[in-house]
Amino acid sequence: MRADFEAYAAAIRRLADEFADRLIVLRGFEAEVVPAAGYRADMLALRARFNFDYMVGSVHYVDEVSIDGLKEDFETILASAGGLERLAVRYYEEVAAMVEALKPEVVGHLDLIRRNAPPDAKLDTPAIRTAAGRALEAIREHGCILDLNTAGYRKGLGSPYPAPWLVQWANEMGIGFCFGDDSHGPRQVGEGIDEARGYLLRHGVTTVTVLTREDSVVIRKAVPLKD
Repeated sequence: MRADFEAYAAAIRRLADEFADRLIVLRGFEAEVVPAAGYRADMLALRARFNFDYMVGSVHYVDEVSIDGLKEDFETILASAGGLERLAVRYYEEVAAMVEALKPEVVGHLDLIRRNAPPDAKLDTPAIRTAAGRALEAIREHGCILDLNTAGYRKGLGSPYPAPWLVQWANEMGIGFCFGDDSHGPRQVGEGIDEARGYLLRHGVTTVTVLTREDSVVIRKAVPLKD
């Protein structure tokens, strides 16, 4: 995995230079929260070593068990946590801790806990809202941008990540959104972005926040969603 990552870092630097006269290419990577005891130092060291322009901070694991992969793994951590509500609370606690530890420019798929939950699961109980609110407070405090992640469509969830109640809450708090297709291959690049634009507008979000480069410095810009 480390060899693949180093190859990626070298390739994206080469391509960014190659396309510099035509495109602004920002070099980024997605951080992870495993191993729990050492991920902060590891992720920050990778960022510094390769001089990335930005980081996407994501949580795919709770107590080092995947919530985003095999159903068997999800059932294992579900039982260990003591039910879905407690697992969702633990998940949002992990998100808040990750934001505090890494201070990423972008927070990936905020409510990934939906991925393997039953379709009719209630994931906005008072306890879950309290934990999610703490995560949103950390996101606002550190100036992170929320990933409006279209993989939710691809996964059959009927909407992107995050769910409407989280989109509206984050928007009320002044937290910005950016588009993410979560592509795992060339054919998925840009997938669902048009639908996601309408989704944001329907829930009161009128701009997206983009990262770009001006005079060799990475900056943020608000881009209107309406013509």
